[in-house]
Amino acid sequence: MPQMNRDQRNAAWQAANQWRARAAQTQPTGLAGSLKLLFTWLAFGALMIVGVVLGLFSY
Repeated sequence: MPQMNRDQRNAAWQAANQWRARAAQTQPTGLAGSLKLLFTWLAFGALMIVGVVLGLFSY
């Protein structure tokens, strides 16, 4: 694995910090944000279940 030089490490560090700052700004606020987060996780779970069932029965 090639060694990264100092500029590449610094750029990666800055990108990670920017990503972390954006993630902190998009935290759900209030009841509406919490409901949106809940429904997002429920939809994700439902899609995972459908994918597992399709994977098990498609051969």
